[in-house]
Amino acid sequence: MTDEGLKFVLEKGAEYREMYYEKLAHDIDEDRRQALARAVMDFPTDKTMTKPAITSCLKQSGLTKKEADDLFT
Repeated sequence: MTDEGLKFVLEKGAEYREMYYEKLAHDIDEDRRQALARAVMDFPTDKTMTKPAITSCLKQSGLTKKEADDLFT
């Protein structure tokens, strides 16, 4: 592969990756996106974010256990 070809592939991959995540975020209603953002924002950068810790934060925002699990997934 040429340098130009590799550059093209990497740029397209980044473009499609962004579109993929935008689609995922679009399918989650705004209140839940905000709850998820708050859940991960509150974690110290030197700590590992585990599923139980994140879903616990999501439940504190009013989601049921199943809703928190589904949103995490």
